[in-house]
Amino acid sequence: MTNADLAARLTGISLLDPASGENEWFYQPTPQQLVFHTSDAPYRLFGGAAGGGKSHALRMEAYMRCLLIPGYRVLLLRRTLPELKKTHLLELAPELTRLLGLGRKGCPTFKDVYRASDYLVTFPNGSLLQFGSCDTEDGVSRYLSTEWDAALFDELTTFPLHMYRMIESRVGRRAEMPWSVAGGTNPVGIGAGWCKTLWITKDPTKDEAPKYDPSRYAYIPATIDDNPYLSADYGDKLDSLPSEALRQAYRHGSWEFLEGQFFQDFRSEKDNKPWHVVREMPTVQGIPINAHPGLEWFRALDWGIANLTVAGWYCALPTGRVVKVYEQTWKEFVPAAQVAREILAFGKRHIKGRVRYTVSDPKTHSREGALGESVAEAMAKAGVSCLPADNSRELGWAQVRAWLSTLADDGKPLLQFYGPGCPHTIKTVPTLVGRKGNPDDIAKGLDDHCADETRYALMSRPAPSRIKATLTPTLSLAPAGIDKEFAAFARRRPSNGGVRDLKSKYSLRTWH
Repeated sequence: MTNADLAARLTGISLLDPASGENEWFYQPTPQQLVFHTSDAPYRLFGGAAGGGKSHALRMEAYMRCLLIPGYRVLLLRRTLPELKKTHLLELAPELTRLLGLGRKGCPTFKDVYRASDYLVTFPNGSLLQFGSCDTEDGVSRYLSTEWDAALFDELTTFPLHMYRMIESRVGRRAEMPWSVAGGTNPVGIGAGWCKTLWITKDPTKDEAPKYDPSRYAYIPATIDDNPYLSADYGDKLDSLPSEALRQAYRHGSWEFLEGQFFQDFRSEKDNKPWHVVREMPTVQGIPINAHPGLEWFRALDWGIANLTVAGWYCALPTGRVVKVYEQTWKEFVPAAQVAREILAFGKRHIKGRVRYTVSDPKTHSREGALGESVAEAMAKAGVSCLPADNSRELGWAQVRAWLSTLADDGKPLLQFYGPGCPHTIKTVPTLVGRKGNPDDIAKGLDDHCADETRYALMSRPAPSRIKATLTPTLSLAPAGIDKEFAAFARRRPSNGGVRDLKSKYSLRTWH
């Protein structure tokens, strides 16, 4: 049986009533639930808004698959055990009793088919339905020794990507069985970003989905209007949720505003116009900033050994705006000297301005536990000298937020990103969420490497301030030089009339 053959049969469950001799519905899916069940896409995501019948549809799909194919194996997961007990396990006894005729003469009892210690249902035809949870990071290991034919994730956005990937890797290994990976969810939780990438925008990186084929991923939206079994005032309750992000997510199934989004000011566009992300290279004096010899640049580095290493390239415009123009990423460990050489080569190819300085994660300057030189020392020998970055987390994130929210006199943010040059940054930064118990910091376990590097960069700058557009700056295209009179003043030596005359010409505030 193929995936398409099985999907075509997942149209609901009817039972024969022994008393009347007539069939009656055990499960009659709503139109959107039916679309979800009968889709033959290997990877399906069902839901969006609250009240669309996601959890019920997943459990019913598990029943249907187990009943239709002898020896089938289904794993149905919630993130935590308390959530599992309050949803699927709560309904299990009455549903299985009716579905399998448990307790009737000649039929098994509930205890015969359900092993409570393992949350495991064994159907009379030998099919297995395993209920599970991944309360901890190591919890996923409990489900890796079995070859599953279907894995169903309830509230998929509560799972981090690596958990999903580990369990998904155990699905579909038995060639004779049709297989599927499916989830139901609202657009809320730590996994909302990667779920959106796989099913909504369909633009994952190679790290997120190395062999991604968008045609194999199907998103089936559902709202309260698709569920006729809800109370009439259920929508009013959702409209009363305490934040706009929650109302958009639970009431309308919107993936645009993520609840708990750490950088809530971040918007790629505003009113259909570029906002924090620009798609064309900014210009100064009509010259693209990467080709302008009079501009100053600075860099920031987030170093990783087992994780991503990121180098960001920033251009400080004379208007006060900072543009992150480029990012370089190393997905596997690369020696520090090689990273430095690749940074220098990248600069020669892509920019004409002068790089004033580079800041790096303070751990790159540490030699603790090492017999040789530090990362920063190795990079300096190769030509890239790094200053230790200010690694204050809460203060640093506040600085990033300030740059995102402060507007220049042209009405646009002082911090912008050049989209073609910073794809990983603009993909990951909007998906970061706050840490439980500490809303001023980012939750652990997320792809925050580009955000960390951006934090280091902005902590090396003064706090953002609005600069009047009337003070239109001009830049000389000639190589920078030092005014002889100013140089003499800085050395406290008389020149052309003495220091006193120069004090009237050069204010101390201009060079402090």
